[in-house]
Amino acid sequence: MENPEHNNPTSTAIYFYIVSVANQLGWKSEFSLSSTQVMNGCGIANYKTYKKHFDILVENGLINVVRQSKNQYMANIIALVNFTEALPKQSKSTTEALPKQAQSTAHIHKTIKTIKTYKSIEEIKGRDFFKDQQINALFIQFLSERIARKKYPTENAIQLLIKKMRELYKSKEQAVEGLETAIANGWSGLFEVKNNASKQPQTAPTLTRASRGVKME
Repeated sequence: MENPEHNNPTSTAIYFYIVSVANQLGWKSEFSLSSTQVMNGCGIANYKTYKKHFDILVENGLINVVRQSKNQYMANIIALVNFTEALPKQSKSTTEALPKQAQSTAHIHKTIKTIKTYKSIEEIKGRDFFKDQQINALFIQFLSERIARKKYPTENAIQLLIKKMRELYKSKEQAVEGLETAIANGWSGLFEVKNNASKQPQTAPTLTRASRGVKME
């Protein structure tokens, strides 16, 4: 994330394939891996392409080659490298030193967590997202509409929507209007409610000659 200039799809595919193998082996500190195995798993046809992008991972410190293979048919003995969380980039206008980050003692694969995704309306029914029952019911309806359109929300997305609601809507009336508008329009997100008081009054339509003198029943 902090070094996008070093990223490419092929190296990324190789790295996550290695992470998958490590997971299957119970996260051994060292394990063997042949280039043929990785190439088949990632759909790489050319050995030179594989070697080039594998070396990028080694050069960037993501993989440690404990014992290198002599040819493409023998296995490397490799290890996933412990990582340190990247420091946030310092703004040029900021002169204060950034706080030091503690080094992680875990492998990078241990930071991968399963994020709950709601694909069934039944999974969110009965949950109390808000104390106000009307707002809570509308919010569940809003999420249900998303699920029905296969815009499945994750738990993280739901928490961000709740945070956004608190930022956008300063009263119950605004929250109700915002949710009802989103539901009626089939929106997947929430937007600011326009202040009706600030709208300019609409002028009456100009009558044509044909319509003048005609009474509305």
